[in-house]
Amino acid sequence: MRDYEQEIKENSVTRVYARIYGKERAMKIIKALKYNYSVTYIDFSSNHIAEEGLEELIENIKYHPSLTSLNLHRNGISYIGGRKLLNLLNYNYTLEDINLTENYVSTRYYLNEGIINSIGEVLNRNKAGQRSKHQEIKQVAHIQSKELFDIPEEYCCPITSQIMMEPVIIDSGETYEREAIIKWLKQNNTDPRTNTQLRTKNFIENRSIKRSIVTFLDKHSYEKYSNLWDEVYVPKQMIKQLLKAIELEMESEIKRLINLAPNIMIKPLINDQTFLDLVIQIKNPDLLKSVIGRMGEQFWQHPLVIEENGASCLRRIASLGLINMSKIWGDALNWEREDYQIELREALKENNLEIVQVCISLGANVNKVSPEGEPPVFQAILSGNVNLLETLLQNGAFISRIDYKGETSLHKAVRSGNLEMVERILITEPELEL
Repeated sequence: MRDYEQEIKENSVTRVYARIYGKERAMKIIKALKYNYSVTYIDFSSNHIAEEGLEELIENIKYHPSLTSLNLHRNGISYIGGRKLLNLLNYNYTLEDINLTENYVSTRYYLNEGIINSIGEVLNRNKAGQRSKHQEIKQVAHIQSKELFDIPEEYCCPITSQIMMEPVIIDSGETYEREAIIKWLKQNNTDPRTNTQLRTKNFIENRSIKRSIVTFLDKHSYEKYSNLWDEVYVPKQMIKQLLKAIELEMESEIKRLINLAPNIMIKPLINDQTFLDLVIQIKNPDLLKSVIGRMGEQFWQHPLVIEENGASCLRRIASLGLINMSKIWGDALNWEREDYQIELREALKENNLEIVQVCISLGANVNKVSPEGEPPVFQAILSGNVNLLETLLQNGAFISRIDYKGETSLHKAVRSGNLEMVERILITEPELEL
């Protein structure tokens, strides 16, 4: 078997074909590219290298002198990865084509469209030879996820500079966010904006402004205008109410609060954990589905999604045996069977029975061989865990597979010295011979 990585290091190839190699093998090829200067084309389709692999790939091709085409189809690349690729083009002047189809950055979200268009525009410049290595390359497009909007000044609290959630009028006639002015009046007897002395520290709700703000926000839904909602103040008391509702699993109260302030879903609530983190912890599938739907584009910018493109969080959910929640999470990430196949292989390596069971339930094929040519039953035998093997067999795995050396699962079990594994194999397939 040829040492492909060595050939790349020695500049013996000009085109690299690494389709469906799997992340582990793809990472080895990425490392080999650090020493290469001859390759013109790289095909990394369907390897799910994600942010970790993309970051190393970018570093290794940053100043590559001959690379013109890079195929990253279906690699789990997010918006963040798209930004990194755009930044790469500030240094690499030879690339003319980058394929980002079926990545999270290439899906239907406005923010991502800006990235894709920006990358395309710089690549077109490269094709036309219009870029100079001696001039500073600036971003060719301003990435904007929403259309521009104007926030009326009277909707914003002079203290917080944010849209008011609970506007109140104080003695001077000025309007402030209730929580902010209470904090101010504890130590002051003046209007914070005009410095006017106040006769009383009493205040009343400004219903007129409140109605106007509600109407304004109703016209700018969180799902479409999340950037605007970043400017809406969330009272600390509301956060306390939400945490209490989550603790008591009061689903109706949780939904009421996020309807009032949907931007509360992305703010750190406790120990840097966001609302989405806490919803996953209470193991409520319906609530998780509802929250993901309400988050809109912001879902794709959440740390749980950015980290390994959501795979790490899925493993966390699956390790608890939560099939329904795992499916909701996978569906939200637009995962397909191949994604669960990759996770099945990783779970077998990690000896994690719960994740194996979830992946099988969600469509992973128990007989599909890995890029290295190993079926799942071989991986289960190598793990030494009879329960893993039992689970695969119960779901239709073939025990009589033969590898390229002519060895069966029985050979591998005997070599491992696991008598329980040998016994289980012979019960299933008594005619297997050494």
